[in-house]
Amino acid sequence: LPASKAREGGIAANQVFKADIDTFVREVLQNSLDQAIKDEDGSTHRVDARFTLERLTGDRMRDLLDAIGWDTLFYHLEDSDLNGGETISGRLREGLELIEMDSIRVLTVEDRNTKGLTGSEDGDSNFANLCRNQLVTSSDRKESGGSFGIGKSVLWLFSTLSTVLFSSRPVDREDLRFIGRTYLPSHDAFGKTWQGPGWFGAPEEDDGRPWAVSMQGEDGETVAERCGLYRAPGEFGTSILVLGFD
Repeated sequence: LPASKAREGGIAANQVFKADIDTFVREVLQNSLDQAIKDEDGSTHRVDARFTLERLTGDRMRDLLDAIGWDTLFYHLEDSDLNGGETISGRLREGLELIEMDSIRVLTVEDRNTKGLTGSEDGDSNFANLCRNQLVTSSDRKESGGSFGIGKSVLWLFSTLSTVLFSSRPVDREDLRFIGRTYLPSHDAFGKTWQGPGWFGAPEEDDGRPWAVSMQGEDGETVAERCGLYRAPGEFGTSILVLGFD
């Protein structure tokens, strides 16, 4: 918990959008279009997007869950289901019950000819505003059709496990970049009380406090491949996997 000890009793953003597929597609595509690659003459590349819906069972499901540390994530989800309030508890129970039945539905959205998740781990970068910040719009997006503020919340709204994975080949670096984020209310796990959000990535420390940064290099590529999110060098853009899509 933060120094204030303030707890979050639910997910307010879940009340903002009508949970229909038109809203989901509109918000996701708008973010892709806003990141279209432009040439020096100002011309914009055509953005391609692909939506893939799959039901995973058996070894494929277990390999995906193992790749993102399910043995740890499960306990955060379980307590959030029990004590998270009406904005999220029912959804988490649906996702957890399906996994108990050896089944999980995932939706993968891949875009191409976009800038990808560029910039620093925090601050006002494209990466941070999608994967880390809340209600923050990048300074270079003032004329865009959307922002990384409210619109991105549809990704977690449509996840019965409130967890989304990101894999990207950004234009500003050679390595693939991978990170996962879970968006939960305050909850108890492992003998501690936690503020809601959590990240899956490479562990580091900042002023003595642990945090997760994006996985890159061989580690990032290995996890991305296990999650079905590998992107070949030169395939600029971002792949997003909504875990437990419904």
